[in-house]
Amino acid sequence: MKKIFTFFITLFLSINLFAQHKYMEIPNGVIVHVADTVTNEAKLVRVEAITDKIIRVSAVNGDSFPEDESLMIVKKKFPSVEFKVDQKGDTVLIKTKSLEVKVSGNSGGIVFCDASGKPILTEIKNGGKTIEPVILENKHLFRIRQQFESPPDEAFYGLGQQQEGLFNYKGHDVDLYQYNTKISIPSVFSKRRSVNPMATT
Repeated sequence: MKKIFTFFITLFLSINLFAQHKYMEIPNGVIVHVADTVTNEAKLVRVEAITDKIIRVSAVNGDSFPEDESLMIVKKKFPSVEFKVDQKGDTVLIKTKSLEVKVSGNSGGIVFCDASGKPILTEIKNGGKTIEPVILENKHLFRIRQQFESPPDEAFYGLGQQQEGLFNYKGHDVDLYQYNTKISIPSVFSKRRSVNPMATT
């Protein structure tokens, strides 16, 4: 009877601990398990500290991350970075000397902040990430979308050599592909920040 009672206590504590901690620490960051997932949204969000000022975020709508190596990443190994992980309510926080990243355990939404906690870049409400399976040329691929909040007076520049005749890309859809004199570079700049939205996984 005592063994059964002890087993139930251990099981209860394990379930309660998992409910409190929605993340798993990895050597250079964390993996957050998203609670409120719907079709084509992220189920897992991985945040990795590459340097004090570089944070890599990847997300999947499956139960694990692919082990395929990215052709876009040349350097694979980086020096270890000092960082701290904490949880406040449903939010998981990853802090380096220069940055703080907040990940919602409910939606998977991310907020990038400076060392003082001031927001630099914020995904839109309810997560901001869409990962939609598609089939192109008989290949199973994904159509990916990531959306961020932007104040009305912000303008976006960059994206390489486009042919749309636009200088400020705010409020416009731009397809990034290479064709003839259309040379796409997936980097966006504004007076407030710079963003590299290149998806690597």
